[in-house]
Parts: sequence; structure tokens; C-alpha cells
Amino acid sequence: MLVSDTFETGVGSFGVQLGYARSELISRTDASQLTDPCYRAASLNGPCFRVSPVTSAGFGNGTQFNSGNFPPAESVLVPKGAGVRTIRLERDREAFSAVAQYESPNQDFLVTFEWLRSETTFGADEYSALAQVNDDGLFPVPAAGNTWQFDSKGVFQKGVLSQRIGDAYSNPFGRSGIPLETLRLQRETASTTEDFSVDIDWNITDRLRVNF
Repeated sequence: MLVSDTFETGVGSFGVQLGYARSELISRTDASQLTDPCYRAASLNGPCFRVSPVTSAGFGNGTQFNSGNFPPAESVLVPKGAGVRTIRLERDREAFSAVAQYESPNQDFLVTFEWLRSETTFGADEYSALAQVNDDGLFPVPAAGNTWQFDSKGVFQKGVLSQRIGDAYSNPFGRSGIPLETLRLQRETASTTEDFSVDIDWNITDRLRVNF
């Protein structure tokens, strides 16, 4: 909304402008991801090949691999897990503005005052279920009755990931699967921006002008 008008008087002209704006944005993003793709033996009976082994304590000592022999020949590239996430965003913004202006009758003096204020609230909710892949001693294998598919370069294309099949102590009833952790992140912020400005243009004489 924008409203403005001017007024002519014996002492000069006056102008006023008022503005108001409001916007609301609500969005949702759904995503899926593959976690920690790594090279493994084509037999899929061992863990990831690493140039430097990784544990929950960080990077370990180097291995026999280098730029000349990595990735190993006949290896395949397989993710260790997968995950899904949903993010909801809500943003509400209001803005107010006011402008006042005066000009002298002979147009040698002009002053403009402007005020602007914007208030914004922003909230985000994120929900995710992510595979736990921080233990290199554990690695996925094809689920029972499932065969993984690879492209001509040995990159994983399709399949059901599982691990420790039949181990009732690691997953419910030994039905296998990939360990998951669930996360919820919340963020809420509020911000205000306010600005004042004054502009003065004064032609004192034909050769002397001031701007402030």
C-alpha cells in the first residue's frame, strides 16, 4: 500500500508519502541423501578402502594407498547409508515507510525526511533420519533376497542396504537394516531494521550551493 499527496501553500509546497508492505513466506523442502560413498571390494565382504582410516576419534594413520593405486583395481563405489530430511520455513515481514518533503516557493531550498522500519520473524524446523556411519568396522551388504546393481564404472545404482543380518543384539529380532539416528533442529529469529535520513539542498546564490 502506498499513499502520497502534495500541498501547495503560500510558504512553499509540501509532500507526504506513506507506505506499508507485508509478506508471508511458507515453504517446505524434502530431501534424500546417500551417506559416505566409499570404495570396497567387488565381493562386498569387507569395509571401505581408505587412504586414511576414519574413526569417531578422527583420521588415523595412513595406509598403503596413494595417488598411484587408489582407488584399487576392480573395486566398486558403494554408500554406507542413506537418510531423509524435511525442512519447514516460515518468514513474516512487515515494513513501514514515511517520507515528508518541503520546497520553498522559489525552489532554491529543498528538504526531504525519510523513515523506514522493517520487522521480520523467521522460524525453521528440520526433521531428519540419518544412517550412522561412524564405525568403519561395520559396512552394508545386500539385504536378504536383494542384488545390488552397478553401472559400467562400478558405481552403485540400486539396491537395499543392510548389515549384521541375523544379529538379534544389533537390530530388532535380527531383521537387519541400517542403524539410524533421528534429529530435530529448531531455529527462531526476530530482527528489526530502522533507518532515518534527511537530505537538504540549498541554492544560497547562483554560485554557492549546499547539499547535506
